[in-house]
Amino acid sequence: MKKFVYSIMLSSALFATNYEDGMKSFKAKDYGKAMEFFTKAGEKENDVRSIRNLGIMYASGIGVNKDTNKAITLLKKASNGGDSYAGYSLGNIYSQGDGVEKDFKEAAIWFEKAANAGDVKSSYNLGYLYTYGDGVKKDSKKAFFWYEKAATLGYIDAQINIAYLYISGQGVKKDMVKAAFWAKKVKDTGDERVNQMWLQFKLEKYIDKN
Repeated sequence: MKKFVYSIMLSSALFATNYEDGMKSFKAKDYGKAMEFFTKAGEKENDVRSIRNLGIMYASGIGVNKDTNKAITLLKKASNGGDSYAGYSLGNIYSQGDGVEKDFKEAAIWFEKAANAGDVKSSYNLGYLYTYGDGVKKDSKKAFFWYEKAATLGYIDAQINIAYLYISGQGVKKDMVKAAFWAKKVKDTGDERVNQMWLQFKLEKYIDKN
């Protein structure tokens, strides 16, 4: 699983709110002000985006001393309020042991919550956990299910994995036409990671030319 890098989700609005003022301050690297506005938005407006951003700041130590326990409390509140990125962030904290003991079982819980709320990276990460049986029972069919969900949403790493699973028949019936379909999607982006697969399995001949 790739190393997770904390990032604040950016947005803008015509009429500034505490959240938007917090974003402006964050982008200007005035982290003290950003925390002030995010705190106001979280406490007075129950704005889950602001609560999530506070959690990320505590998780990464941006503008404040790093405090993983406080970060987790805030991110759980935001995730339970419907913020998918907060769930993704929690999954990464637990899967990488960032300030806490590594816990793949807990990571899977939050990745699934975030994936069900539409977070594509969480879908991919769940596929990864089911592939290797980290925190969940190893299950190639469930791995395929979550990879496919991420692949359908355009996540290239998942598209590569889906192509391979169709070639190998893991978690799904072997299907070279579908393997070629997904591999070509990746090739069309200019990503060269499927080139060896493309040549080795002669996927070109399985592409529908009509």
